[in-house]
Amino acid sequence: MTERLLIEKHRDYIRSQGTKLHDFWYATSEHMRMSGIYWGVTALSIMGCRIDDLKVIPQQLPIQKEQEKKNQEKNEEKKDQENEEQEEKEENTKKNKKEKEKKKLKIASEPIGVVDFVFKCQHTNGGFSGNINHDPHLLYTLSAVQLLIMYDSFDLLDKDKTAQYIAKLQNEDGSFSGDKWGEIDTRFVYCALNCLSLLGKLDVVDVDKAAEFILKCKNFDEGFGAVPFAESHAGQVFTSLGALALANKLDQIDKDKLGWWLAERQVKCGGFNGRSGKLPCVCYSWWVLSSLAMIDRINWIDKEAITNWIYECQNEENGSIGSRPKETYDVYHTYFGVAGISLLGHEKLEPIDPVYALPNKDLIKIGITPFNYKK
Repeated sequence: MTERLLIEKHRDYIRSQGTKLHDFWYATSEHMRMSGIYWGVTALSIMGCRIDDLKVIPQQLPIQKEQEKKNQEKNEEKKDQENEEQEEKEENTKKNKKEKEKKKLKIASEPIGVVDFVFKCQHTNGGFSGNINHDPHLLYTLSAVQLLIMYDSFDLLDKDKTAQYIAKLQNEDGSFSGDKWGEIDTRFVYCALNCLSLLGKLDVVDVDKAAEFILKCKNFDEGFGAVPFAESHAGQVFTSLGALALANKLDQIDKDKLGWWLAERQVKCGGFNGRSGKLPCVCYSWWVLSSLAMIDRINWIDKEAITNWIYECQNEENGSIGSRPKETYDVYHTYFGVAGISLLGHEKLEPIDPVYALPNKDLIKIGITPFNYKK
């Protein structure tokens, strides 16, 4: 097991992910491309690497469409043979169609800059989708705003329009729907308040009611579920605490009791699980540690053990971090592993804010003071 963070290898791995048109994982994650870019860019920024020259292929051309195209060409060829009188006309039509298809394919597979991609995903209502031609959602709207901040393009955004999109998703009980289809989750309250705080537009929603909804999701163990009466989960604790921090309501929490619940998420190997009896996963390195940081209890866990376990989850040959040692490696777990280690004060990493999930340096650029906690 390596005893250090493989920054150069992780950098090269992340940078290689943006243009893998025919990669299986790239194709199946098309709907969440915005968040994938956020994870990769943030990890690079924390590691002190360049992000200004990154490129992304916005859409994956489905294999099914390629097959449909081939079948259509075969049918056209058959028609040509059956109708010799129209052969020349149809041949010209066919050539024109092929040229158009080639142009479409080039557009679909041509890498573009991150900022261009972000704005191509914005809708007329001000929200952002996970990819071009997908529906807007709070999850991807937050990722889009975070990316624009990191790319010094925040001033290009119509902040009022995006704020109004978010405001319209708040429900009477203070909760937020993720999109027009109405799913409710503490994640969406966090995304809404985080995004509005970054925009400087918290006044367009009822923040107190949002906090009231979050507190209704608190359980007897001081943990939080996705909705009222749902099981406590470390990921939901992070989103709930983040929302309460943004609403200035952290004083409504029994920090010692919650700190104990969070500290119990650390298992024998050093990693964290999300709830009792489950396997550890690198993603909880962020959710548990950021939650502990928000309640100033990060010293309640074995820092050396979690750091070494994340190191053990690294792909030493090609870079990246997996969910557990020698399991599937991806950008998602690479980001959460690097961010978790940053929260512990790694000397070679830029500090990341546990509430906004952005590098401190980027918050300072837009006039926001990073959350202060004892490392």
